[in-house]
Amino acid sequence: MFARDFVHVNQPFEQVAPRFSGNMDWLEPIVDAALGGTRRAHCSRGSLRIRESSLLVPLTLFFDPSPSALTPLTADLSVTPLDPLQCVLTLEARLQPPAGIETTAVQHTVDSVLRAVLQGLVDVIGVDHNPGAQDSGAPA
Repeated sequence: MFARDFVHVNQPFEQVAPRFSGNMDWLEPIVDAALGGTRRAHCSRGSLRIRESSLLVPLTLFFDPSPSALTPLTADLSVTPLDPLQCVLTLEARLQPPAGIETTAVQHTVDSVLRAVLQGLVDVIGVDHNPGAQDSGAPA
């Protein structure tokens, strides 16, 4: 199964891309919130890659307790410049639905999680770059 979503970020690529080069522990609370706070997410990041003008961040998301509809998600987060003041975050995820689970329900769940994760990323990135904003725990 494949899911893809994207969101525009009102920050330049040069400010957003470096956030994904360090420790990714700050991403786990965003994924937790995307799941309604009912599960704990564990995120691991693979080796960063550059593809054309984009930064590609390979991610694997695991969930505790393991929900029946969401097996580990293998995902790629792309950070792509749109213009000098904006970039686009694109999240593409792949998973093998568990046997016996309706694939339409899994697809809707994954789509919802991707949308919520992307919105959470935008919220954190926006807070971190507003003068006088409180620290959200995300790297600068």
